[in-house]
Amino acid sequence: MGRKRVQSTNGPTGRTRTVTNARIISADAGCALSKLLSWLHLKFALSLNRVSEYVPIDAYPILVFASAAAALSILRGSRMSDRTTKGLDRRAFFGIGAAATAGLFVPGMAQASPRPSAAPKVPERILSFFNTHTGERLKTAYCCGGVYQPDALRQVNHILRDFRANEVKPIEPKLLDLLYELGGTLETDQPFHIISGYRSPNTNNLLRERGGSTTGVATHSLHMVGQAIDIRVPGVKLDRLRAAARSLKIGGVGYYPSSNFVHVDVGRVRAW
Repeated sequence: MGRKRVQSTNGPTGRTRTVTNARIISADAGCALSKLLSWLHLKFALSLNRVSEYVPIDAYPILVFASAAAALSILRGSRMSDRTTKGLDRRAFFGIGAAATAGLFVPGMAQASPRPSAAPKVPERILSFFNTHTGERLKTAYCCGGVYQPDALRQVNHILRDFRANEVKPIEPKLLDLLYELGGTLETDQPFHIISGYRSPNTNNLLRERGGSTTGVATHSLHMVGQAIDIRVPGVKLDRLRAAARSLKIGGVGYYPSSNFVHVDVGRVRAW
């Protein structure tokens, strides 16, 4: 471009000097770029917490350089002399490097690397029971934080005991999980009414002889190994209880409307 000469007075001596258009543009561009760098530094400091969620700390200098490079490409589009542009490029990138390095030490940058998200809290698994034969009640959190609670399991074993023989057998925790899922499906906080929990071999044989096959008492019943329970739920129709249990597809489901209970177990999936 042509150089336009501008006369300026230099102090009290009255001397004049010549300033070219290129130098004026260079000064303006340098001032603009300096402001840009300051703005970038400030933006990184203010938006650190948001940026750190998505951008690794190693990428910060790259972002600064990329932003400044975009600004330089705009400046190059103006009609500056090659010599002026090259000088400006050198000064600008030295400034960018300083800004990028300083950005890494902004207070709080130590937390810039993505923080692992907190693991979702595992809800307590709570069950309520009412023993229709003994009148006992129990409400307990048998599983907390994904860990079965020994004391709670002992309480469950007791209320589900064979009350006829007064024998206690460990109840399979998977059966409790089934009941927990069933309660959630039914969307009720009513206790499970226990018709039959654990049955000793003697009690199982006694019930089978007394009622025959119509009672649903199997020779090798899962009740004898703590993997089955006969229940009903207040306020829930028996056919709905059966449908909810079958929808889980977890184990066996038996329907006994004449005796007003539903059998559930953690054996193979089947229904009768």
